[in-house]
Amino acid sequence: RGIGRDPEQLRKISRLTGLNIIAGCGYYTQDTHPADMDKKTVDEIKDEMVSEIKNGIPWTGVRAGVIGELGTSDIIYPNEKKVLTAGAKAHAETGTGIIVHIYPWAPNGLEAIDILTSGGADVKKININHVDVEIDIEYIKKVGDTGAFFEFDNFGKEYFIDSRYRGFSGGVFARDIERVKALKELIDSGYLSNILITCDVCLKTLLHAYGGWGYDHILTYILPMMKDEGITDNQIDIIIKENPKRFLNIDRSWTNIT
Repeated sequence: RGIGRDPEQLRKISRLTGLNIIAGCGYYTQDTHPADMDKKTVDEIKDEMVSEIKNGIPWTGVRAGVIGELGTSDIIYPNEKKVLTAGAKAHAETGTGIIVHIYPWAPNGLEAIDILTSGGADVKKININHVDVEIDIEYIKKVGDTGAFFEFDNFGKEYFIDSRYRGFSGGVFARDIERVKALKELIDSGYLSNILITCDVCLKTLLHAYGGWGYDHILTYILPMMKDEGITDNQIDIIIKENPKRFLNIDRSWTNIT
């Protein structure tokens, strides 16, 4: 919520292309929260998420299949902690995976995991985003050691954002080859089952129409680069098929979701 969801367009795109598209629920970073967020309780926020998972996003009939991307800022503010706790409780009730936006230049993933697990979340259903902007291998390993997923999701972004002109963020982004080399190191260190990859297409400039790499960047360019760095076909299949299945799967045996 708060950053312009359009579930009906997701449904339209899914039907036109035949792609499985999964809608999210919850709240992003504090600066996008509604004016009444201070008054909302954890249980009220949890109930919103659970309703969107079980019954559908209001006025659309589209049900959310994942919790998030729940947002955190350069520090995790009280209302962001409230949303994380609500997300943990919604997960405990529905079995749905949780995606967490971590501010790329203030890696708070471990703190977010602590908040979520304290709220009742299964760490194996937590996905910590944006670990590949400024790559800190030891931090990433610590996230993996908890049992959570970590996500390399900035493929195609190889630039510098000056915070004087963007305000909300600023810093250097790693290059794609650095991301791939880091993946190889993490695989060799035993973290294959923790890895998720994607390209966070969040700006017009990332689309083909505006000169960007587009949504097909990973399939077209990154997978061959991974093979060139010694990542095997089997390891790639685990990263792009098996790991997403484990994260997104909902165990309906203990929920009332049909």
